[in-house]
Amino acid sequence: MLSAASPAFAAGSPLFLSKYFYDLTPANDQTTNTDTYRAALSAQGDFDIASRNFYWSIGGSYARVEGQQRSWQIVNAKFQNAINAVSSGGQIVCGINADAITTNNDPACAPINPFGNGNVSAAARDYVSTRAGLDWVNEQVDLLATLGGTLVTLPTGKLDFSLAYEHRDEQARFDPLAANRLGLFGTGVQQVAQSGGYDTDEFSAEVIMPLIGRDFQLPLVKLLEAKGAFRYVDNSYAGHQNVWDLGLRWEVLDGITLRGSRSRNFRAPTLTQLLAPSSSGLDSTGFDPCDADRINGGPNPATRRANCLAVFTANPGYGVDADGTGASLSAAGRLARFQDPSENFARATVTSGGNPALRNEISNTWTYGILLQPRFVPGLTISADRIEIDLKNGLSAFTTADFAAACYDNTAPDPAVCNAFTRLAASDGISPGGTIATGTSTTFNAGVVRYHGENYMVDYQFRVGDLVNGGDLGRLQLTATATHNTLLTTSVTGATFVRTDDTYLSPEWVGRFNVAYARGPLRLTYQLQYYGQTDAGPNVSIETTPNPTLAKNIVHDVSAQVELARIALRFGIDNLTDKSPSYPQIAYGDILGRRFYVGAKIKFR
Repeated sequence: MLSAASPAFAAGSPLFLSKYFYDLTPANDQTTNTDTYRAALSAQGDFDIASRNFYWSIGGSYARVEGQQRSWQIVNAKFQNAINAVSSGGQIVCGINADAITTNNDPACAPINPFGNGNVSAAARDYVSTRAGLDWVNEQVDLLATLGGTLVTLPTGKLDFSLAYEHRDEQARFDPLAANRLGLFGTGVQQVAQSGGYDTDEFSAEVIMPLIGRDFQLPLVKLLEAKGAFRYVDNSYAGHQNVWDLGLRWEVLDGITLRGSRSRNFRAPTLTQLLAPSSSGLDSTGFDPCDADRINGGPNPATRRANCLAVFTANPGYGVDADGTGASLSAAGRLARFQDPSENFARATVTSGGNPALRNEISNTWTYGILLQPRFVPGLTISADRIEIDLKNGLSAFTTADFAAACYDNTAPDPAVCNAFTRLAASDGISPGGTIATGTSTTFNAGVVRYHGENYMVDYQFRVGDLVNGGDLGRLQLTATATHNTLLTTSVTGATFVRTDDTYLSPEWVGRFNVAYARGPLRLTYQLQYYGQTDAGPNVSIETTPNPTLAKNIVHDVSAQVELARIALRFGIDNLTDKSPSYPQIAYGDILGRRFYVGAKIKFR
């Protein structure tokens, strides 16, 4: 019958069968449990010297997070034993128990029938499945001491200062279960337990100096105040950094204030980003820049095409199907018809985990804006601020698709980026040559990140009784905030930039509206979160992406709290209308759906 269906079977061609089992393990879900413990102790006070008052504080805290991740996996060797079922003595048994070799017998082996649904016996399920997962512990010890006060009183106001010293010690440990350490499932990669830590010492100083104010004022300069801050950070893992912040606040008239600042900051990689154990598994890779559907996309299509053509020229097996189709074509011809199945199907072995080569993220920031608090509308505050950030060595979550795009979209790609994935040199009998075969998902230092945007805020607080000439009817606070993202661009090499503003990663407009009502022990809140219509990704179009545009997304939350003597009770509903994320991007909106919470806080004194 097979020979009649295809002459190739008569010539000995193989027949491939595939099936996704839903009943091979006791459960198909993955669970994560986290327990957090924290204890803190602090003391504070003040003292006087020469009629000036100074304050001090000292405190320490200890925090510990214990977590575990669990799932059921299939033991490769036992599955091969169980799926190799044969008939012996009128019974279906495992082949290893029916052959002439007695040294490979396994009395626990139960055969598996791959045809049909629900045919896996409980004995077979117990035989092939194993518990897999990871245990982790993260501990932090923090000590902080501060000293501050007024150094001197000037004609323009008080010259205030603050000094601080902080010491942090962090330790993390990641322990894979036995099945993970032995590589019994998946691709067979053995996971290794990881542990490590670092300590940080920080010294900081801050001063606020009134340049104009009080008894010394000028026309249109009611107050001019300068702020300066410096911080020295010594991290045993990431090295030392000097960070600073210079700011100016100018009160032009009562209720009108201009402000601006310039700062240099840094962010060190976390222990998880550095040391998380590596694991590998079959997965899809996302968009392949050399796929025929993507070759004309990206920030620089000419560069992408040239780089893809170069690798197809150097590898004559790229773009050749399992049956040899495409072998006679030129490199350009093979590239024009290339479709990478790993975009949508689990064809690649993707390794995820920490990256011990990470460096500190450094940023330089400008902010400037205006603050309005008009006297004729008590309780009203309006602000608008511009933010511009230039960041280098940005700590970014990179997938295989990100590494591939960074490799082919740059004129001089970083070899470390291009080595984060590999391709099939020739067809493996199923996928065409050039299919991405291995990939990487980790944290990576993107070369340059630039961000420009504005933050807007309107806040109005008032007593409800003032509006209706009534008594104490409580207080109402209305707050609207909006963020306008005008630029977010990233470059791994510093030469070619990929803009992700006006995409789901950084939509052009994000807003929030809060209503808070309080009267006596009762507090009611409402929150609306708004995400504007945006693109599904950078440089997308209907030619490259089936759904290039994501619809706007609005989520509503409500909560209530009441205080009864020493007990505060709270109740809330997040995502009141059970709004789903904007299709097809699960990250644009609230993926968890409607959920309820209750809580209580008890004061013992």
